[in-house]
Amino acid sequence: MQKIIKLIEVREEPSSYCPDVGKCKTSFSQRPLFINPDNVLFLREDTTIAVKLKDCLDSGGLVRKQGFTKLTFSSGNNNVSLTVVGTPEKVVRDMSGKNNG
Repeated sequence: MQKIIKLIEVREEPSSYCPDVGKCKTSFSQRPLFINPDNVLFLREDTTIAVKLKDCLDSGGLVRKQGFTKLTFSSGNNNVSLTVVGTPEKVVRDMSGKNNG
C-alpha cells in the first residue's frame, strides 16, 4: 500500500463585503487532507494566507505564526495546488515520515 499522510488544508471561503471598512473580508476554514507524498511535484511557502489573516472576518482557528505551504501535486492529467498548515520544512518532515510530533 502507498504511504498516505494527513495534512490540514486551509480553505479560503467566499468573501463578503464589509461596509465598516469599505472592502471585502475573507473567512478561512480547515479540513483534513490525505495525500500520497509521491504525487507532490513541488512546495513553497504561502505568504498570502498570513497577510489575509490580518484582515479576515473569521480565521477558522488559523494563527499566522503557524506558517503555510502551497503544495502542487499531480492528479491525473492535471496539477492541483492547495495550501496546508505548516512551514515547508515541517511539511517535508511529515512527508518523509521524520516528524516527531
